Amino acid sequence: MLIRFVFDLWNIYVTIGTNMFQRWEMLLNKDLSGLIDTPVKIKILRYVLAGVFSMTGRELARTAKVSHSSVIRTMDEFEAAHLVYSYRAGKSQVWQTRYDSYAYKTLSKVFADIIRPPVKSFIEDTKTMLSKHKVKRAVVFGSVAGKEEKDSSDIDLFVLVEDQDKKKKMEKILEDYSMKCIELYGNTLGYYLLTENEFKSRKKLGVIKNIEKGIKII
Repeated sequence: MLIRFVFDLWNIYVTIGTNMFQRWEMLLNKDLSGLIDTPVKIKILRYVLAGVFSMTGRELARTAKVSHSSVIRTMDEFEAAHLVYSYRAGKSQVWQTRYDSYAYKTLSKVFADIIRPPVKSFIEDTKTMLSKHKVKRAVVFGSVAGKEEKDSSDIDLFVLVEDQDKKKKMEKILEDYSMKCIELYGNTLGYYLLTENEFKSRKKLGVIKNIEKGIKII
């Protein structure tokens, strides 16, 4: 029994090594856009490009919630592009990612931007912009913060400044920033700008309670 186990283990080891270093010649004049041209491929790519990937076709189908035939067809395409390799483990075919391949290095960079929610870029850009003007506080609130926004929703942004003088200056800055948001995302910036004294006098308002549940930027 032990001898049989060792023999099977050795076969798996040899198979992995053979497949990993086997030459799978990709078409050098063919771009990689065909690997991200359907929702199913993008679903599967989430797993192939994330962390240490090693799955059978059935495991991947179950995890990604796509059909087994779609997984096999897609993984064959990925293998032809040198993105993955496969080996036999008993009756199963196991797929693993080629982390040193051109396809992996290219797609992992592109895919990181594709799946990144625009709200993260908005938060980073807004923090960079507002930090230059020493605002007291900034919070994304409303439907965007609650992940309940529609296509036509404004981006609700609360900004707290020290006094009326700073408020007047910030109004112009936020008007210009709203135009930038329309260009970038197609959504208007619905800003709610208050001084510290105004904020204290409005603490019991529903909008303030909504702000307290929002995403802190500053």
